[in-house]
Amino acid sequence: VEPTINGTYTLKVTSGEENKTIELKVTSLYALRMWELDMLTEEIAQALGYESLDEFIRDRWYVSTVEEVKNDIISDYKSTYVDREDYTEAVNNNGGFYIARYEASYQDGKVVSKVSTIANDSESLENGKLWNYISQTDALTKSNYMYTSSNFKSSLLTGAAWDRTLSWLEETGVVSIFEIVGDSKTWGNYDDDTFSNTENLINTGAYNQTEKNNIYDLAGNLMEWTTEALDTDNSITRGR
Repeated sequence: VEPTINGTYTLKVTSGEENKTIELKVTSLYALRMWELDMLTEEIAQALGYESLDEFIRDRWYVSTVEEVKNDIISDYKSTYVDREDYTEAVNNNGGFYIARYEASYQDGKVVSKVSTIANDSESLENGKLWNYISQTDALTKSNYMYTSSNFKSSLLTGAAWDRTLSWLEETGVVSIFEIVGDSKTWGNYDDDTFSNTENLINTGAYNQTEKNNIYDLAGNLMEWTTEALDTDNSITRGR
């Protein structure tokens, strides 16, 4: 079996007349994890202000059971979204991938990763500004040309790579599952975050609270383009 989602898999092994069942926990380099599934616990439902998980799923998904929600989430994802890029082979061959330390900022028409200031509500960009108001297809093109080395390739994150990064944060203990799928105000760039004492969005890389495993601002401020899309005009984003 080639797993496509992180989790625990049951393996049935037959050798001669001997049968054995074992469980294998899979955390692959590139397995896709659908974080909505991790919200389906009593703990997260109550932390979000609901009396029970049943009340939470009725209010959020308008169905009656956890199994209905899980089936809807998995079915919708598999039937709807496709990746424009697939780096699975390269990632597995190289033992992983790098992710930029800072959100993309603008420098002479190119993408750079460095501390940057929040762009105003305008589509005009200046050097040193966070790169906002960019289409998914333009973001993909700009990311592909971020570096010129022939030794490696740069790109937007795929959905699987984004999910893998969040899994890594949880696995290394820098954030909890609730701080990822429930409430990320303790480390995210929001107007009601718990650390900046300002109602304004903060510049990227400005606060140590937003840095996790040496990466800044994975939570809050902007939705993140990934390589996934329905078509040119209906792309999807990850995170927030």
